[in-house]
Amino acid sequence: MRNSLFIFCFLLFACNSSKNPKASEQFIDLMIKKKNLDDVNLNFSGFYNKDIQENALISEVIVSQGKYFSENPFFFFRNGLIFSLVGQASDSGGFSRGILKYPPTTKYGNRNWGTYDVNRDTINAMIFCQLSRNDNAQLYAYRECHFQGLIKDSVTIVDWKLIPPYPIYSERFDKGLIDDFINPSVLKFKKFPVKDSIDSNSVWVNDYRYK
Repeated sequence: MRNSLFIFCFLLFACNSSKNPKASEQFIDLMIKKKNLDDVNLNFSGFYNKDIQENALISEVIVSQGKYFSENPFFFFRNGLIFSLVGQASDSGGFSRGILKYPPTTKYGNRNWGTYDVNRDTINAMIFCQLSRNDNAQLYAYRECHFQGLIKDSVTIVDWKLIPPYPIYSERFDKGLIDDFINPSVLKFKKFPVKDSIDSNSVWVNDYRYK
């Protein structure tokens, strides 16, 4: 079946609640900070994704089939917002359909939104990531995750990683994801026309601009 070709396991919506998570003062300060992102060396016409060479076991198969590949992508917006998806997609068509079916601008869509700033070439970002509440059941909570990376050029971000303080997470369900985030990665840009359909000015996290 066609769907069996897709490694399309990222979570596009929260299963337990549409209530906005509570933000820390640090998050709000970064959110309302006046930013000048017009001249930063970021590409806004797609997303940044783990360098495919870092995922040799799976990427070699996909590349040999001519397939599109994404893993835990990050989308940067000119208004200082960022959102992420957790998981993998082997095909651009499936990836596009997932975003169009569950738009990340609705309460049923992806809620892993946050904010970022660039100081010289250093990116500081805080994102609400969907993590398991505990080890006993897969009920979800949104925890603030603080990422940092260095812009090498318009298509490359190096040393991208989760930095302390680390969020509370489930050892049973989330350890692999958190370990992956902590491990420094190279992110490569991929053009993605569907990104133009995402109106970041209408997402829930904008509420914190007015706190």
